[in-house]
Amino acid sequence: MQNTDDNSIHDDPTMFLAGHLAPRGVYLLVGTQREVRLDQEDILPATLDGQVAVYERLTQTWANLRDQNDSV
Repeated sequence: MQNTDDNSIHDDPTMFLAGHLAPRGVYLLVGTQREVRLDQEDILPATLDGQVAVYERLTQTWANLRDQNDSV
C-alpha cells in the first residue's frame, strides 16, 4: 500500500488533495468550515463544484479541546 504521507502537497504533511489517500484524522476543507473525519485511512472527498479541494489535517479540533476541558 502507498505511504499516505506521499500524498501530501509540496512536502507539507498537513495538506492533502481530494481524491487522494489520507491517514485517519480530522481534515478541514481550506477556505471553508467543513470538517471531514476519517476513521481509517481513506480517500478525501471531492467538493463537486469544479474546484480543486485542498484539505488541512487538524491536530486539535474544538471537540477535542472541549473534551479535554471537561475532564479537568
